[in-house]
Amino acid sequence: MARAVPTLEIPKDKKKTALLTIGVLFEVNEDELHDDYNTIDYFEENTDTAIQKVMSIYKKHPYLGGSSSRVTLLDTATMNCGQCAVCEVWVTDMEKPQPILEFEPGVVRDGRLICEDHLPEKCEPQ
Repeated sequence: MARAVPTLEIPKDKKKTALLTIGVLFEVNEDELHDDYNTIDYFEENTDTAIQKVMSIYKKHPYLGGSSSRVTLLDTATMNCGQCAVCEVWVTDMEKPQPILEFEPGVVRDGRLICEDHLPEKCEPQ
């Protein structure tokens, strides 16, 4: 049986509102983008419902509503993003303009986009 999460009363002047940002990567076939109702429409319509369900479970911090979703089709040729040349995690180059903050930080080294975990200085034996 699941334990109930206690609700703590926090004085109103001590409360702050927090914004939870979630990034979800998924692939979609280009021909689907032209359908009247496609994968992107499905995710946009159902994200708010899923967030409400998850947030309703945790009573300690009440859900204030106001969730929104936005789907961006990634273009590595024009946007500051790509996959790490070593592990293929999606990263953004923090040394270039317009980083995508939902992605892991990365940099270009020797012409290759690398996540912080695979920078040569982190991978060399001490």
